Amino acid sequence: MQNRFPHRIIFPDHFANEKGTVVPALHYGMPEDWPQELLVIVTFEENRNKTTLTLRHMGLPAGQMIELAETGWKESFDNLAKIPE
Repeated sequence: MQNRFPHRIIFPDHFANEKGTVVPALHYGMPEDWPQELLVIVTFEENRNKTTLTLRHMGLPAGQMIELAETGWKESFDNLAKIPE
C-alpha cells in the first residue's frame, strides 16, 4: 500500500510584518546575527501504525536561541496534541 502523504516537508522560516512583508529579525528584537531566512525540515516516518515526526530547524544561531526555538516548537506540538481527533 502506497503512503498517501509526503514523507518530508521543507519550507523557509523568516520574520514578516503585519502585511506579510519579510523583515529582518532585528525588527522583532532578535540579535543582529539572526539570519534573514532559516530552513525547516519536517520528516514523517511510519512506525508500528503510528507516525513519527522529526523536525529540524536549520540555521539558528548557537546558544540560547536554539533552546528558545526548541521550547517554542514543543509548546506548539503540545497544543496540537490537545486538539480532539
